[in-house]
Amino acid sequence: MLNSLGFKATEKVVNSGVYFTTIGAPTLKPQVGWGDWVQDFPHPWDFMQLFAGNAGSSLNYGYVKDAHYDSTLNTLYQTDPKTVASQWSALDNYAIGKAYYAAFGHFEFPKFYSNRLNFSAGVMSVEYQTDMTSLQLK
Repeated sequence: MLNSLGFKATEKVVNSGVYFTTIGAPTLKPQVGWGDWVQDFPHPWDFMQLFAGNAGSSLNYGYVKDAHYDSTLNTLYQTDPKTVASQWSALDNYAIGKAYYAAFGHFEFPKFYSNRLNFSAGVMSVEYQTDMTSLQLK
């Protein structure tokens, strides 16, 4: 598909142990790569700082250098994210509009539990799903 669009693309299968440093290496000039993250920390900076100009070449896969993005990111990081949620959202929309990254959504997994469980004791995590050790019978 990329070749039909005018790119000179070749497939290169990369070992998972070096994948992220490979797609982040500017000397290799990768045309496309896939990086996905889960919300392991409940703060937008955790993901968005990867596209800051000072993130380093192995993290900033799009080689983004944007003074507006960087300054807004640094300002918002200094503030409680709950009080500036709309500004974080605006920065995210800005980055998507500039094609620094593409948002594809978040996985949702159905969960089926017995009514015999004490639901208030269970720990659910966006990243790790159900903490099976926290489930308790009523």
